[in-house]
Amino acid sequence: MKFKLSKDDLIKSTKFKHISILISFVFERDFTKNGYMELLTSILSDSCEKYNTKMALYKKMYELYNVNLFIYNANNFNTSSLIVNLEFLNPKYVNNDNLIDEVFSFFKEVLFNPLLNEEKNGFDEKVFDEHKETWLSIQRNIYNKKHSYAFIKLINNMKREDELTLTNPLDENLYKSIKNEDLYKFYQDIFKKSKVFVKASGDIEYDLLNKKINELNLDTKDININVNNNRNYEINEVKRFEEVQDISQSHVNLGFRTTIAFNDPLYVAYLTFSTMFGGMFNSTLSTNIREKMSLVYNISASLLPEEKIFYVRSANDSNKCDLIIENVLKELKNYQDNNIENGEELLKLAKEDIINGLNDTYDSASGLVSQALKYDLRGFRNDKEFFELLDKVSINDIIEAAKTIKLDTIFILRGK
Repeated sequence: MKFKLSKDDLIKSTKFKHISILISFVFERDFTKNGYMELLTSILSDSCEKYNTKMALYKKMYELYNVNLFIYNANNFNTSSLIVNLEFLNPKYVNNDNLIDEVFSFFKEVLFNPLLNEEKNGFDEKVFDEHKETWLSIQRNIYNKKHSYAFIKLINNMKREDELTLTNPLDENLYKSIKNEDLYKFYQDIFKKSKVFVKASGDIEYDLLNKKINELNLDTKDININVNNNRNYEINEVKRFEEVQDISQSHVNLGFRTTIAFNDPLYVAYLTFSTMFGGMFNSTLSTNIREKMSLVYNISASLLPEEKIFYVRSANDSNKCDLIIENVLKELKNYQDNNIENGEELLKLAKEDIINGLNDTYDSASGLVSQALKYDLRGFRNDKEFFELLDKVSINDIIEAAKTIKLDTIFILRGK
């Protein structure tokens, strides 16, 4: 069926000189094609049939008053998304009544008419090979970024046999095995099997936007989009791995599991707990382990909500790894036992930090539409609902969220 734009899909605002439109094609994730989306979005962002070089593409973007076209992907548990964010200057600020028509024409060329090979059964061979090699180079370079490398090793070692959503960026076959014709067919199938979401913000009338979206002739499938991870794992014993390299700083990575998904009543409390524990500069870990005990150069905690994974990462001297682990677990137990130092004050600061982060996002038209899409996928209706839930989070909620956190895996990248 054809996609129909709702009036709720437009966030009318005179705050910005730009208009931002985000279109997301969401479909069931195919775990046999891990790596396809990164390579595909890279190719689509670089050229198309009409603008067949990067220079030609950028020149056209410049002619359209520096229109921005971002093509990227996102994975949310069992779903994948091809996301296109189009941001352009409001025509009322320039002497060009045809700007919106020209921008949408450019958009259609880039997304729906890629540069193909002579047989028309794959992307241009040179473009495909260049982008494939670029991704392989990025992949190989991960080893040199020790903080990222250590985190990837943590996730790889946490992964269970049936945990297909956790991919291994260090596996060269992730990109090396991708064939041009298979990637092109994957690209074509996206538009046949996706549920389409559109969000827009800026000073544009609904009727005009609706007309331009209709002209894109987007097909949407009525499929159930589930970004909520219903998978939980028993932890019978904590796994520990170490790797020694010739590096000056060591890296401690702790991977925990939780039972909290997006649709859990404790999700907002879990997000707040993460901020209190290690997600802001005056968090528990930063204050106690970095400032008071001087055990680390830096330490932070965050979460992979789609995977129900919570993690702590630090950079430190080699001889302090075990002491760091001991004290991180001690601080976590303090939360679980309702022994949170300056708990109410930390809770207040964490809420403010989350709100400030969202407000910062809303200082751009593209930030508005991006957050609106996240709300749609994660089951929140709007900011008002999210902020109401955040305001209600109590210390008791934080304790309950912390009690779901169980240590699964330790990975230490240790310097000689």
